[in-house]
Amino acid sequence: AYSWEYPTPRLLAKDIKQRLHDGEIVSYGLDAYCMMLERVTEYLKAIDDTTRLDLVRRCFYLKVCEKLSRERACVGWRREVVSQLVKEWGWDEERLSMLDNRANWKIDQVREAHNELLDAMMQSYRNLIRFARRNNLSVSASPQDIGVLTRKLYAAFEALPGKVTLVNPQISPDLSEPNLTFIYVPPGRANRTGWYLYN
Repeated sequence: AYSWEYPTPRLLAKDIKQRLHDGEIVSYGLDAYCMMLERVTEYLKAIDDTTRLDLVRRCFYLKVCEKLSRERACVGWRREVVSQLVKEWGWDEERLSMLDNRANWKIDQVREAHNELLDAMMQSYRNLIRFARRNNLSVSASPQDIGVLTRKLYAAFEALPGKVTLVNPQISPDLSEPNLTFIYVPPGRANRTGWYLYN
């Protein structure tokens, strides 16, 4: 979002300072997460990227841990703000329940979330590289440095045969299943030889 505003980005810290000078002392608008969400939302709407906008909203919702599908005796300001945002986004109870049940997600949901996060991260990285080249901003990072970073990112996240991919970077606390089935396929069968795991 900052690169989109280049060469005169509006820093969130300056926004907070201005809002304080304007007398906005206690407001959800001064919450750092809300401000980041607002800024990123402006950017993603401007470039019409609804896929990443939905991902950002889900990440924000999970980060604030309000779990709106569950009743609470005390309703704080943050819960009220998140309730209002969710209403504006048009989310239904089913979606809230699915997100609020993240602690019980299993491998299929975790893999889907991991792939979405990875795709968004790599797209953002590519966008930043294009932005830096387009604006000739190679002063602080040489092409060699960028090449090293690119190789490290791909080495860490690229799916390769035989490589065990870490798909659960704190997405769900427990991927255990009550039952797992291991099947060995010997040579000469329709499926490729090797071990298969089914849940």
